[in-house]
Amino acid sequence: MNHIHRRRFLAMSAAGTAGVAALGSSYIFRHGLCETESLPLFEANGTDPTTLFLTWQQDPTTTITIQWLAPSSNLDTTIQYAPLNETSFQRRETFTKPYPNTYLTVHRCEVTGLAPGTDYQFQIGPHSKVHRFRTMPDKATDAIRFVSGGDSGTNGHAVANNILAAKQDPQFVLFGGDLAYDFGQSPDTFTRFLQNYRTHMIDSEGRLILMLSCSGNHYVVGQFGRSRKDSPQYLSVFDGLYSERTFNVLDFGDYLSIVTLDTGHIAPVTGEQTDWLGKVLAERQDRQHLIVVNHVPAYPAFREIMKRGPGD
Repeated sequence: MNHIHRRRFLAMSAAGTAGVAALGSSYIFRHGLCETESLPLFEANGTDPTTLFLTWQQDPTTTITIQWLAPSSNLDTTIQYAPLNETSFQRRETFTKPYPNTYLTVHRCEVTGLAPGTDYQFQIGPHSKVHRFRTMPDKATDAIRFVSGGDSGTNGHAVANNILAAKQDPQFVLFGGDLAYDFGQSPDTFTRFLQNYRTHMIDSEGRLILMLSCSGNHYVVGQFGRSRKDSPQYLSVFDGLYSERTFNVLDFGDYLSIVTLDTGHIAPVTGEQTDWLGKVLAERQDRQHLIVVNHVPAYPAFREIMKRGPGD
């Protein structure tokens, strides 16, 4: 086993951030959790889920993953989509899986073969509203704007940050861990986070703003050195990108790679993840923009709780 100290591991990841400033401004938000009243699972029309959000599993220039939470039913949840202003829609079936510790299910549809840098419209079934998104461009010829944050929570401060972030018209949000502060034990809290995000994270053109996230301690039972089953809510909706391990790399065409790490919450820092990180960074040294995101910062590298963390 390759035993490497946590500080060296995170220093390796920091080496991958060259060129970040060229991508444009980013904004960092950090707030705690305060319970608020739950929103209904559907809007007033009864067909549009209040937890709808978009993410990625593969190349963001040509794919999109559409997800939401809902009870199991016989309703038509097929995704119909087309480039904006076109009337000929294609259809994709929705995959469903349990949303742990609740009666709800996760509905997921990955759409592939999309055109880069293109506005699309889609519907859930035949009666929902028409929603919009835009694929990432195939080349970084214009500024790429994204929001970077973490430790979000669900209180009024978090909502205010969402509103401020959306005003920047980002193409996506990159969360460095800890979305809802559900501690792996409060599905209502995690659901509320998704509802807040759906309500406010819409750009000035009416497009849904994409969400990308990495592992953090506050959606894991026990926080450090745990297993996948200890992060039931988070992994139920993000296991498209983290199907086998809780770290990965997302390549945006040939101009941007975002490496997302697990700083000892489920995957140990030492061993497989460190070896993988070295290989991924080496393979992408010529990438125009290479960004690594992790929840526990490299400096300061010591906390009381980290005494129990792997790799120390």
